[in-house]
Amino acid sequence: MALWEFSRNREVAGRALVISAGLMQGPRGADFNRYGPFGAQFGICGVGVVYLEEYSNLIPAVFYLGEPSPRLFRWNDNSSVVEALRAAFGNDLDWVRDTAAIPVLPTELLARPGEDIDGPFLSGLFGAPVTWAGKQGFLTAGHVADATGSNIADKAGNSIGQAVFVRKGQAIQPQGCNSSSVDVGVIELNTGVAQSNNLGIRTSAIPKPNSAVDVHTSNGVKPAKINGAASWWWVSAQQVVLTELYLSGAVTVSGDSGGPVLLQGGNGEIIGHVVAGGTVSCYQDIDHQLAEIRKDPAFQNISI
Repeated sequence: MALWEFSRNREVAGRALVISAGLMQGPRGADFNRYGPFGAQFGICGVGVVYLEEYSNLIPAVFYLGEPSPRLFRWNDNSSVVEALRAAFGNDLDWVRDTAAIPVLPTELLARPGEDIDGPFLSGLFGAPVTWAGKQGFLTAGHVADATGSNIADKAGNSIGQAVFVRKGQAIQPQGCNSSSVDVGVIELNTGVAQSNNLGIRTSAIPKPNSAVDVHTSNGVKPAKINGAASWWWVSAQQVVLTELYLSGAVTVSGDSGGPVLLQGGNGEIIGHVVAGGTVSCYQDIDHQLAEIRKDPAFQNISI
């Protein structure tokens, strides 16, 4: 997923990507290691696009830490957003135009003990079934799998597999991490444990703005609408940046990480997996996750 693929509007995506780069990296000499993304010191937690259903329109959006509100705020309605943009780009901000400022509460990685699968420290859900090099297993969130070699158990405590590939998102680096910061794990099933594809997942898909999806959670399937996307998102509780996320209203809770998110319609089209949440739910694009996994020669042919 890229913002221009999701938005279908190159002009809107272009402005969002410029804002995204500026608030990730900041001006020359910015202090990355102390604050995370440059924008984080101003309370900025993400940059992308948001779909306004009442106007059937998509606009760039800066997400900042604040009390959620049904009111639509423009970028110049919030002093922290204005300060962040001026610090990154200077005082000439006419090109920012109709960019929205969206207040959200802090997000966190969603996992807790006692749900569908147990990692060594946290638990979550299996995601898409995958095969590679004659082996089979499932994807899940990297922070659930925790580390390669970790034992993965079912709810009853029975060992069903082990983590063979893990990425848990990057802390901010001096070069930024706009390109690839994923939260994904590959679980190889133990011999004798059957792989099931009960959800009929068959292919990946890029949702359109306002697409209806089914979010698989520890408390069942929750319907949601994909009303935004972000090129990066600062998960402040764990001090990591995640890239290429779809956003919806809050339908996930602790314990839902790794759950698959499918387009409604029963065609087996998966858009990504639950990775974080708060007053919004965050789903990382599955093609982005698979591209990172395939960088490892042992998984170069991994597929759904």
